[in-house]
Amino acid sequence: MARVTGGWSNPRICPRLRDPLFMAEGAVPLDRRTCIHEEPRVHSLASVRLLRDHGHTSIKWSGRYLNSGSGSVRPSLSREGARGGNQGKALSLQALTCLSAPPRDLMPRTLEGQITMEKTPSYFVTREAPARISAMSKDTKLLVVVRDPVTRAVSDYTQTLSKRPDIPSFESLAFRNRTAGLVDRAWSAIQIGLYAEHLERWLRHFPARQLLFVSGERLVRDPAGELGRVQDFLGLKRIISDKHFYFNQTKGFPCLKKAEGSGRPHCLGKTKGRPHPEIDGQVLRRLRDFYRPFNRKFYQMTGHDFGWDG
Repeated sequence: MARVTGGWSNPRICPRLRDPLFMAEGAVPLDRRTCIHEEPRVHSLASVRLLRDHGHTSIKWSGRYLNSGSGSVRPSLSREGARGGNQGKALSLQALTCLSAPPRDLMPRTLEGQITMEKTPSYFVTREAPARISAMSKDTKLLVVVRDPVTRAVSDYTQTLSKRPDIPSFESLAFRNRTAGLVDRAWSAIQIGLYAEHLERWLRHFPARQLLFVSGERLVRDPAGELGRVQDFLGLKRIISDKHFYFNQTKGFPCLKKAEGSGRPHCLGKTKGRPHPEIDGQVLRRLRDFYRPFNRKFYQMTGHDFGWDG
């Protein structure tokens, strides 16, 4: 998701605190969403690489302060080197400790016409997040990236397996009773993929027109096309096109080209694009059967068929 903030005397010259315009969240790796930072008006609170390529002051932030309790994060500020003049300045905000300060007070100062975004993938599945974000700003736009819930569950397991190689098999975690085919929906890797149930909570606090659901699969196949939808949703000029990407055959994902002469392209990190463990085909079919009614309800709620039931 993301949000806009704004408070000094001359909003065109002096930055102000503003409520966030949009927040990014969802069920795919954050790196796939950093492309929107190529838009010069977007300033981010997320803990990712930002807009130095375009000569704008940019902000890094570790988010998640709306996930639980009233805690938020205390930033430590450090200025990174400029590339001459006022270009290339980046203000780095690193989360240090949890406080009880209002989230709005932690928004960066931005100029009129700029957009501030904050992104945390777990917001979409956090029960308390919709009410907290709505209480801060009812006008916030919500950008949610989703993918096939079965593939997402296997990817989730793969990530955990890389850190804890002694965990039980995917099959034993996914089922309460494999013989009877009873899926364990309490397992977080399964529960996160129940998108329709999560969306119901958000629609109690935000109208559907303030949410955009981006296909993780299409973001890989056609990043410029899918990001065109994002730019339209945010009211931004379409400046991201096919020329900004090239496909990395090794990773199997598109990489973001930087501005001419500004360095190497930005590709997914080492933790992204790992080979998934081989899962029994019967297990995958049972999971697709389990998710099918939830997927169809999600398609109906969003007015968009993501094609996960083929």
